[in-house]
Amino acid sequence: MQPLEQLYNEIDERKTVRVHSYEVSYRELVQRAVSGESVALRAVAHCLYWGNGGLRNRELAKSILRKLLIEKSDIYAEYLLAHYSILHDDRNTGLKVLRKLAAENFLPAVSLNAHLILKDNPDEETFALTKNKLIESAESGHLKSWILLVEASPRKSFPTRLFRGIYYTIKLFKSGVFKKRDLSAAERAFIFD
Repeated sequence: MQPLEQLYNEIDERKTVRVHSYEVSYRELVQRAVSGESVALRAVAHCLYWGNGGLRNRELAKSILRKLLIEKSDIYAEYLLAHYSILHDDRNTGLKVLRKLAAENFLPAVSLNAHLILKDNPDEETFALTKNKLIESAESGHLKSWILLVEASPRKSFPTRLFRGIYYTIKLFKSGVFKKRDLSAAERAFIFD
């Protein structure tokens, strides 16, 4: 029996998980992953890695993502593998992959890379380059980049940090990132695609 099919049999029918800010049945999600949907495969791998839905199997999660990366050249699977590698495995290899994806302007990689750079207290030039990259990413609609911009002034005085925090928060709300779309039933059915 395949690991995902076995997982399907182990899951309680009532378990739900959050995917793209929607509650979905974990069983239905695994069923969609068994049928080969890329987004469902990524979501199941993420749930398995972190133990969402009550089951944790990090090796199976990484195996699913590697298979997705090899078979479909899925850039998001590559990003997740790099992120997990930075957190728990080989940090240097994960950083290389992450920086490659950030150079290709993959927005989640851009914001995670910026977060890691800002966390390491860079010099002024690196700080300025990172901040400019975050501004580009934020203006193209990536919420995490906006949040990082609000936090991006650790070495400045308190009034400067406060002013910049308020400034970027106002820009964030004006950008419309928080506007909820009213999805039709057809759109909800294909939420993963």
